[in-house]
Amino acid sequence: MKIFGAVTVVAALVQGQSDERKVPPRTPAQRLNTLKRFATEWVNAQIGVGINRPNRAANMVGKGIERLESKMTDAAAKECFFFDPTVPHGGPNPDTQGRKRRAAWVEKELNRIQREVDSNDDLDVFDQYFAALEVRGFDGQVRLSDDVDLAWKQIGTGFRKWILRYIADCNGQKTYQYHTNRLAKIHGNIQTAYETVGESQEMDYDEDDSDYSN
Repeated sequence: MKIFGAVTVVAALVQGQSDERKVPPRTPAQRLNTLKRFATEWVNAQIGVGINRPNRAANMVGKGIERLESKMTDAAAKECFFFDPTVPHGGPNPDTQGRKRRAAWVEKELNRIQREVDSNDDLDVFDQYFAALEVRGFDGQVRLSDDVDLAWKQIGTGFRKWILRYIADCNGQKTYQYHTNRLAKIHGNIQTAYETVGESQEMDYDEDDSDYSN
């Protein structure tokens, strides 16, 4: 009986530790924070340290990644934001899939991303990570590709899916694709700067998006 009791206590402790570890980034805010963190780490590692351009890296993070995340967060504070934990990935809103303007565009973009993922499953590392957390609880960290270019594409894919799933109903995105356009510009500028080592560290990443509403 004493042995059984000891085993029960140990099992309870193990279960308690497991429960404490199970704090996966399920919500859009947590997922966005994960994407921002890895984008920032990539820039600092590959550009700030890898090619020794710390000023350029700081510029990219402050005027690019942080601005991107800020605009997406602002949109998430509006009524147009969608998140339902009972829907796969929490979005997009299945009730608006039949509305021609938004639904057709979002479905087309998600299908295009899926075709890219089908040709290279490694692109979907963030969805794979979040899915693993849902099933098994915290199991380590996002494992980006050792290929620097592929790792940056993985980060971009994560941001694109976030926009389409949670803020696709916001007017600026629904009508003008402001968020995906901003992402494409910032993501592309950083990729170009990484590939073009000889350019000035003072390249301006503060794109004029004053007319980009949320």
